[in-house]
Amino acid sequence: MREQSKADIVRSVLERTRLFSGCDEEALQGLLQVSETRMFEDGEAAAAYGDPASKTDGVWVIGSGCLETSRTWANGKRIVYSFLQAGQVTGLMPILDGLPVALDVTARGPTMIVHVPRAAFIETLKRHPLFALSVLEMMSRRNRIDYDRLESQTLNSSRVFVAKTLLYLGRAGVPTGISLDVPVKVSQEDVAGIVGVTRQQINKEIAWFIREGILERHYRGVVIADTAKLLAVINSEEPLNEFLHQLLSPGPSDYYRTSD
Repeated sequence: MREQSKADIVRSVLERTRLFSGCDEEALQGLLQVSETRMFEDGEAAAAYGDPASKTDGVWVIGSGCLETSRTWANGKRIVYSFLQAGQVTGLMPILDGLPVALDVTARGPTMIVHVPRAAFIETLKRHPLFALSVLEMMSRRNRIDYDRLESQTLNSSRVFVAKTLLYLGRAGVPTGISLDVPVKVSQEDVAGIVGVTRQQINKEIAWFIREGILERHYRGVVIADTAKLLAVINSEEPLNEFLHQLLSPGPSDYYRTSD
């Protein structure tokens, strides 16, 4: 079997990423000519809060692996914003508003990204209205995700917020019967950073999920042993709306399962 060239890899990643769904062949070809792949090693700082926009100088599209976006304050408090997986992007805000990088970006495991330079991205936005519309649609989806996170932090119990978090991180996993691997290796401290509670509280909730047969601990990380029961926990407080149902239970698609 012929080994994929870098050009083939770049095309494959962009075509399977929802953000670029508005690109016709002309627009895609223009981006392919200037985009390139980059590799980050596990734990490598790809960008840091406060870096100038020129640090990223474009959009980064995750092709494989994972980029953690987080922020740690001087007092030691830490928030984990997301674990970006295949088909997700970062770097959009700095290239649109010119302001510094808003979060620390760190590779979790070996990670390959496609770098789409700012100049080409902006030019494509100007010349191709359908692409500009797809960017607006992605920003709308991100707003909905942010709204749900705010609601979850304010209105949901920590148990339900943990359940939503694990299902969201695991949506790229390959289902095996009723179980689902969570492909991103996250610690209890990571989950605490997302949910906004102490690690001790997360430990208590994880222990409950394990006792109920909903989660299992494996050497490779967390396994959702029963997705139906996990969804039942989530729906016990507030049924998932249509957007969250699509987000957490993505069906067959031409895009990466994590491309939202």
